[in-house]
Amino acid sequence: MDFLKLVESVLDGYVLDWDGIHGIGHWCRVLENGLRLADATGANRDIVTLFAVFHDARRLNEGHDPEHG
Repeated sequence: MDFLKLVESVLDGYVLDWDGIHGIGHWCRVLENGLRLADATGANRDIVTLFAVFHDARRLNEGHDPEHG
């Protein structure tokens, strides 16, 4: 998996503020916590990483956005 190309592609389509509630800092926290849980439970780290990148990638606002993920 070419993770950098994947992230670049996702970032190209991200329409919200990078510093917003669901911005890049949030993605990093989701990844960090997800990897800790993966290590503790044996979950697949690649799947956790993909989730961290994609889970808010198509969000259109910082509020109620039920179709975003």
